[in-house]
Amino acid sequence: MSRSFEIIEPKVKSVKASHTPTFTATAFRYFPIAAASAVLSMVNFDCKSDLNSRRPIYTICQQHSSNELLAALENDYEVQAGLLKKLEALKSTLVQNWNGEDDLPIEEQSYVNTKAAISSTPGLMLKYWRLFPNPNGTLLLSPKDKAIAGISIGNNEFSYAAFISDDKQISGREPFSKNAFMSALTQIHRILGYV
Repeated sequence: MSRSFEIIEPKVKSVKASHTPTFTATAFRYFPIAAASAVLSMVNFDCKSDLNSRRPIYTICQQHSSNELLAALENDYEVQAGLLKKLEALKSTLVQNWNGEDDLPIEEQSYVNTKAAISSTPGLMLKYWRLFPNPNGTLLLSPKDKAIAGISIGNNEFSYAAFISDDKQISGREPFSKNAFMSALTQIHRILGYV
């Protein structure tokens, strides 16, 4: 993946009554929202006027941390893309009895829920997790390190657990939504010390 990206320049529409320009743009469709907002926070908006129009000029601040930000954006995207690729591979290759124990292929709604969870989670959080199939057709996110934790995503709900000690643990089962998933993942990260 290259370390460059394109800033899409907004189109300028002039409103005849007030002569005030308005802007419309499509920006960063393929970056996670958190990554796009980090990039936008480094952009200077300057307007230079010609005789009859104003045209926005975008420049990236020349800061020492620019290269670090670009590397972080690249890593963020790669982590998310890697898990989505693994999800697609599991969905397309696992068939009935895939492990020789009468295991089920990935359930369609479990796949949809897991895809939504991964797509809406920043790679900065996803980098700690691996994706595995469960024998019952659901999907499991498990930590890459030796932490005792897991998030199992099913058709209608998801369950989660993390354990460090008797006073540092969490577990639960909730109806699936992206917000509920992010809330549980954030709590697990606090318990495991990932934040």
